[in-house]
Amino acid sequence: MAEKAATEELIRVHHKLMITHRVRPGPYATIYFDELKEGRWWAIKCPKCKSLWTPPTLSCKICHIMLPEFPQHWLQISGKGYLESWYDVVETSKSSTGEEATNPYLTANFWLDEGMQQGHVVGVAPGTEEAKKLKRGMRVQAVWRPQEKRIGQISDIECFEVLWGEPIRKMGRATAPNDMEPPMNPWDLPPMEG
Repeated sequence: MAEKAATEELIRVHHKLMITHRVRPGPYATIYFDELKEGRWWAIKCPKCKSLWTPPTLSCKICHIMLPEFPQHWLQISGKGYLESWYDVVETSKSSTGEEATNPYLTANFWLDEGMQQGHVVGVAPGTEEAKKLKRGMRVQAVWRPQEKRIGQISDIECFEVLWGEPIRKMGRATAPNDMEPPMNPWDLPPMEG
């Protein structure tokens, strides 16, 4: 019987598991999501190591101290920054009739003016002449969904549009623009107390 089982052909069935669940966002995330709905994007700055976190968290992920409540050390993000890197993404989906549809887009990493990195969609269609003109260091700005379509999630920012008329900024080797302070290296911190 074991020999027969070893020779049987196995098939692979792909299935997405969709689970709906509810989570309590906590005090900082509740403020963060409520503010996103109003078109305001926040980060929290650690008073010890100066790292920025969005969405704001209760404790710093680098030096592990408790972070202050809103609005102390919270920083409103301008939504402006510089293009760091980008790549094409093609999502393929199948309808109930088996027809395939593709949804190509560009996703990118940005250096925000506040000195932190953020990943999001670029408002340029892949494969277009505009996409071929993208350059590292180009100025970008967040584009918000209309107020009535916002739901209090980071997707309330539709994309980052390229500000084509602005000068391209020379980016440093450590990915941060030359005049921006790069994020702190966690290995440079002193050992934790206790």
